[in-house]
Amino acid sequence: MSGAESRQRWNVSIAGNKKGLRAGYIGGLLFLILALLLVQGIAMLAVVFQIIPESPKKFTGFHIFLMVLMQASTFLLVFGGASRFLPEYIFFQWKVPTLGEAGKAFGGLILLIMALGGFQWLMEHLGFATEQFSALDKKALLSEPFYFFLSVAVIAPLYEEVIFRGVFLSILWPMKDHGKKRNLILKLAAILLSSLAFTAMHFESLENVVILIPIFFLSLYLSFLAIWQKNILLPVAIHFSQNLIATVAIYSMDTFLHFPSGILPIW
Repeated sequence: MSGAESRQRWNVSIAGNKKGLRAGYIGGLLFLILALLLVQGIAMLAVVFQIIPESPKKFTGFHIFLMVLMQASTFLLVFGGASRFLPEYIFFQWKVPTLGEAGKAFGGLILLIMALGGFQWLMEHLGFATEQFSALDKKALLSEPFYFFLSVAVIAPLYEEVIFRGVFLSILWPMKDHGKKRNLILKLAAILLSSLAFTAMHFESLENVVILIPIFFLSLYLSFLAIWQKNILLPVAIHFSQNLIATVAIYSMDTFLHFPSGILPIW
């Protein structure tokens, strides 16, 4: 059976019965779990062969670049292998938004950054740690801005949006054949599950777990953009803008010790 035939059969089963819909959810979860396991396995090999250091304190911008490149390659490899058996992705499209749509999306990002800035300020005054890179050597990262920029502002937004909005959210997104009430519940579940998975991928340590809250809300916003546009080009652009703003802020301040409130790279 060809890839196109298998995807067509899958689409028919999902649109026509509950069993097919459940298979779509299970397929998405298995896809993510497999990719995460492969990333961890390759990371362990990279440490064993001393390609990347065992201690985060020894990380440089180049090591960050290698790790992000490793994650991107693994996720996209799993996606390539799984695409034969998974349904067509309603968001895995590239459509250039209009200038007005892009402006609205960027304006929404600025408002969200301001709101999350207020949340971060509150958390800091309550005594919670809000530093994302607490386990890394800030001076070592600052010494290699090119590799840090390439990994955080270019590679990460591209592959993360392809995976989490272009693939994972689309797999979970319900077909239109169900009742409106049930359909709404399934859509909310798809957005929440994909955003939780995206947030979990950015977990660093229990000490600064509060930093995951802004990342979760940013993920919800990116999911909204993907659903609104029915493609991932705008989420990629907004994700890139978010990380670019954060990167410029970091290097203009010449310090990682404290981000401007609400400005956090998503990588």
